[in-house]
Amino acid sequence: MPPLIGRAPRALTLFGNLERFGPAAAELLDLIGEDVDLPAQGLDLVGLLRGRGGLVDGTGWHGILGGGRCGDSVRGARGALNERLHGAEPPHTRSKSETDSHVHKMRLELSSLGAVQPGPETGPIPPLCWALPARDTSASVTSIEIPYSKHTLGNGLDVVVHQEPNVPVVAVNVWYHVGSKNEQPGRTGFAHLFEHLMFEGSAHHNASFFQPLERAGALVNGSTNPDRTNYWEVVPTSAIDLALWLESDRMGYLLPTLTPGRFETQRGVVLNERRENYENRPYGLALVALMGALYPPDHPYSWPTIGMADDIRAARLDEVQAFFRTYYHPANASLTIAGDIRPELAIELADHYFGDLEAADPPERVQPEPVALLGEAKLVLEDRVELPRLYMGWHSPAMFETGDAELDLAGDLLANGKTSRLYKSLVYDHRVAFEVGALQHSREVASFFQLMVTAVPGGSLADLLPLVDEAIDDLAANGPTVAEMERGVARAEAAFLSRLQTVGGFGGKSDQLNAYNVLCGDPGWFARDLDRYRHASAEAVRDAAAQYLQRAFRVLLSVVPRGHPEAALPRSVPVAVS
Repeated sequence: MPPLIGRAPRALTLFGNLERFGPAAAELLDLIGEDVDLPAQGLDLVGLLRGRGGLVDGTGWHGILGGGRCGDSVRGARGALNERLHGAEPPHTRSKSETDSHVHKMRLELSSLGAVQPGPETGPIPPLCWALPARDTSASVTSIEIPYSKHTLGNGLDVVVHQEPNVPVVAVNVWYHVGSKNEQPGRTGFAHLFEHLMFEGSAHHNASFFQPLERAGALVNGSTNPDRTNYWEVVPTSAIDLALWLESDRMGYLLPTLTPGRFETQRGVVLNERRENYENRPYGLALVALMGALYPPDHPYSWPTIGMADDIRAARLDEVQAFFRTYYHPANASLTIAGDIRPELAIELADHYFGDLEAADPPERVQPEPVALLGEAKLVLEDRVELPRLYMGWHSPAMFETGDAELDLAGDLLANGKTSRLYKSLVYDHRVAFEVGALQHSREVASFFQLMVTAVPGGSLADLLPLVDEAIDDLAANGPTVAEMERGVARAEAAFLSRLQTVGGFGGKSDQLNAYNVLCGDPGWFARDLDRYRHASAEAVRDAAAQYLQRAFRVLLSVVPRGHPEAALPRSVPVAVS
């Protein structure tokens, strides 16, 4: 057992006489490791053991994981709706080796279906519906809610709590309202860089963030997109203090451990990730080229989340530190605690671990000037690919604005799934395309609609484009059929419902509550978001397609095999990205 001697003001604390907890306390300390200080403020072991989790009956830290609750997978939501939470770029998470080691060693089955009783602070709550109901011909009458309570600490940190006692796990989910759009031209990639640095250690736990949590049986990850950064843990109920303490320490005390050596190491990791996910991946730079064509160079959505390679190389430590001070503090963050925990206890623990963190002013919100394409732009990007691919991009309404959900539905009926119009026309009937896809990239201040078609071997992009235009023109003129609308809304409902299956992880309930709290100011916006799809009309989808998917104002990017620029659309201009 490591020495129980405290030295730092905010280290992990074990209150009370350890002997009365027997082997459980020794195992807890073994999980944490010998490099953690243990004095006046931190983990309340008495509260951790009292009536919560497997430790109370002497079964030890891992006792809670028994009973056949281990599973093989934890999956988030599928489809275009998940873009709202995680973006469409490659996920900026841990390295493959770290993820493989973590995922294959420890996974918790987080499915927890059933009725949830309201807590004392939530008030009357409509019943949750866990199965897709039969739709009537007028409107859906199903109410879908995630019961929650919300409290704001004195330093500005929002704390959202959802109680779900069906499985003895708790999800801790932190969103920072910062992404790549908060960066500046020439100084990009900072938000994603901190996604890496935040896992490297903080002042009172200057070691890997993963190790103590994984030893406790936790799932851990994080991601970055243009609008936000999130970090999450799913832990056995008895490990909630450990997760909250670690999260609070990196929120308030990261910079003392951000040494030049650690900074240089993670800079190299990010550059290597960029080479793997963008530069050396087939079609990996296509989205970078498309965004650069849709937006001017000073627009915050003109660069990729991971940043431009030259900017990452040029970043200075003092600039990165200033970025952290501006955006990574309680007033620019939201904490959600969901799972097997009473709301009043969750609020108490949140205040215990985060309440003393220094307050700061909320940063100014990014409000770029509206942009518009002046015409049709045709570009060609030569890449190490086998098949030519056409990317089409248009400006579209921002997240949650009128037309956003309608274009989401339009993308589904145009090119997502084997029943979509373009799949039937290009892949099945004419057999000129290998695959098709479309997506409304919903973003906070400005969105874009993307359509992608990959030609078959020997196929021509010039032959594909008229068929694509014909399908878009028909949708803009005549709208979707009744069957297409019913199928699109049913898919949207299924995607929303699938995200209710887990309390944690990407797209789980804790992630949903944080998303709506950060982006809408209301954690309970889930039902209203779904209603945008349920109440969408065929006429509204038609009008959105007619307004936004115009031939005269779009970007057409041909990605072709190197050395074969003739495979691009006629009169395409070469574009170079790196």
